[in-house]
Amino acid sequence: MNTNLPIARVLGITVVCLSALVIVASEALALTASGIDISNSASVDYEVGGINQTDITSNTVTIRVDAKVDLTTSGTGGNVNVPLAPPTRC
Repeated sequence: MNTNLPIARVLGITVVCLSALVIVASEALALTASGIDISNSASVDYEVGGINQTDITSNTVTIRVDAKVDLTTSGTGGNVNVPLAPPTRC
């Protein structure tokens, strides 16, 4: 009886899953250029009691990708105290 086979199978599945996760994560982090319009709508197709119902489609929403601004700050060597407002309660 080969006891290493289940471990090899688990390791193989783990490698495949991690590879897929890396690919999906890198795609999710792809940057879209600013000024690009993105349109989106949703639709639903469903049945009630096995009877197909009329499809429902939402309105289309369009957003424009805004520019990302990275700010870099540097200290002047002294301590700076910034007063904070107390938290508000909802």
